[in-house]
Amino acid sequence: MALTGCFGGDGSDGPTLTLEADPTASYSDQQLDSVPDVLTQRLQVLGYGDATVEKESSTEWKVQLPADAQNLTAEELTSPGGAEFRQVVATAANAEAEPSQPDAIVLPDETGAFLELGRPEINSDQVDESEAAIPEGRTEWVITVKFDVDGAAAWQRLTAAAACKTGDQQRIAIVVGGELVSSPTVQATPCEEGIPGDTTEITGAFNKDEAEQLAHQIAFHPLAVSLQPAG
Repeated sequence: MALTGCFGGDGSDGPTLTLEADPTASYSDQQLDSVPDVLTQRLQVLGYGDATVEKESSTEWKVQLPADAQNLTAEELTSPGGAEFRQVVATAANAEAEPSQPDAIVLPDETGAFLELGRPEINSDQVDESEAAIPEGRTEWVITVKFDVDGAAAWQRLTAAAACKTGDQQRIAIVVGGELVSSPTVQATPCEEGIPGDTTEITGAFNKDEAEQLAHQIAFHPLAVSLQPAG
C-alpha cells in the first residue's frame, strides 16, 4: 500500500500521514507511548531524519514527511520489524516439530526446509547501523551490519559457536516478524574464535530491493503496536 493514498494533505515540507493503532486490539499505555520513538527511529533508518512524529490522540499519530518521501510505503514503515539473530541448532521434520531447547522455535528457511532455531542471541536494539551496497571491486549486494558493544560481543560468541559446527548448524538465522528472512553460513572463521569487531557482512543472492529491505528490517526497532492508516 503506497502512502500516496493515505495522506491527509501536503504540509510545508512534504506529505503527512496519520496512523492509528489497530482498533480491534488492546494495548497498554506503555506500548502506545513507545510508538513515536520507534517510528522516528525507523524514519531515520530509511533516510528521512527530517520527518517528525506527533501524537494526535492516545491511539493516533501524525507523521510529517519530507518532500522526497513520496515512494515510501505504509507496509515498510509499519512492518513488524525487530530482527533476532539465532543459531541453527538442528533440522526439523515440519512446522509442528517440538523444539529441543527452551525459547527455541521452528521455522522454514529460504528453501522451505524446516530448521530449529535456538534462543535469540542478538536483537535490533543492539544494531547501530545496517546498510545495503555493492562494495568497491565487487559485483554482489552486501549488507553491512554494525553492532553496539553488547551486540558485537554477542555476535562473536554466536559465530564462534557456529564455526565449530558442521552443515546447517554453521548457519545463523535472522528472524524478522516471526519469519526467517536470511540464514547465512559462518565461513572461514576459526572454531571458538568467532568474528571479532563491531561490523559484519551478510552476503547472498540479493537483488537491490531485497538487500535494502533486509538492511532496513535488521535495523528497525520492533513496534509493540500494530499500526494502520487512519480512516
